[in-house]
Amino acid sequence: LWTVPGMFAFAMNPPALGQDSFGQPVSLVLQGPDARELARMAEQLVQRAATVPGVVQPQNDLQVNKPQLEVSVDRDRASDLGISVRDVATTLQILFGGLDLSTFKLFGETYKVMVELPSERRGEERDLSRVYVRGGDGQLTPLSSVVTVKESVAPRGLPHFDRMRAATISASLAPGATLGGALASLRKLAEEILPKEQGYRLTFSGQSEEFYESGYALLFAYALAIVIVYLVLAAQFESFLHPIVVLVAVALSFTGALVALYLTGSTVNLFSQIGLILLVGLVTKNSILIVEFADQLRARGMPLEQATFEASRLRFRPILMTALSTILGILPIALGLGAGGEARAPLGIAVVGGMLFSTLFTIYVVPATYIAFARTVERSEERAAA
Repeated sequence: LWTVPGMFAFAMNPPALGQDSFGQPVSLVLQGPDARELARMAEQLVQRAATVPGVVQPQNDLQVNKPQLEVSVDRDRASDLGISVRDVATTLQILFGGLDLSTFKLFGETYKVMVELPSERRGEERDLSRVYVRGGDGQLTPLSSVVTVKESVAPRGLPHFDRMRAATISASLAPGATLGGALASLRKLAEEILPKEQGYRLTFSGQSEEFYESGYALLFAYALAIVIVYLVLAAQFESFLHPIVVLVAVALSFTGALVALYLTGSTVNLFSQIGLILLVGLVTKNSILIVEFADQLRARGMPLEQATFEASRLRFRPILMTALSTILGILPIALGLGAGGEARAPLGIAVVGGMLFSTLFTIYVVPATYIAFARTVERSEERAAA
């Protein structure tokens, strides 16, 4: 398609979560008071963006390439001839822009009556020299005697964003490139170009805006999930320390998920972030099985170390069975099987990696943490009693 004169073609993948199918993932918006200055800075950013790894075919929607004629009125000469600026503007508007005067009906059809020069007499600059304007004394004066004409270019349009003049820089991503990395690099370049003290600023739109908004929302979701799990466990164990022991497995699972994503070449995207939230609920059960049974054994009079060892030994089989069933159930998603599987694969990879890592280390780390916290509580009670 690039070989066709006048055609600008590019390829892009449709988004995975139902956003605007025509929007590109990278979308930066430069805002400011002057359109020409915006266009200059946007074009400069486009040239620099082409050198950023992972950014493909950057383009700018504010193009100053529309040819136009600037007509300047010699006010002193026009005044001497009794011609006002309004007379000049009205003449140009009617003869070159057209004016609807009336309508008439013919055989049941309504037609407009328009005043306008024929198309062959209003397409070039020299056509202005053939136009006359009527002065205050009623005499016709050549328009060229009171105006000067200069060729120039203007923006094809004046796009706005948040009620400010704007230029949008959009681009696609190369295979394997991350949206977060590309946006960080482009943000740094834009901050070097934009003179913020003059009222110019940078913002994001489309999928880039959703990327940052979803990131903040998911951070809140992480915190909320951990707080809810902590409060439920605190009510279940009637203790504020035991839930901390249980949540150690969550930290281990996050580590395993990030390691699995790195080893498989996947990225921390929306799907993998959802997988991290799933891990908060999936991995806590392993710790709950150990802590709850250890509490029961200690209530029967068993020493702390022995109760912890027995709880870990007796709960090892159910922990292993539930972990394996979860991993095998999520494995088809991690392998990217089925339609759209490649997009969902990071979710499965995060869950499988987190479950494997958490299961392997929960048997060792959680009992040790449980013993450490229990001894701390015992020493605190002994000091309070003394």
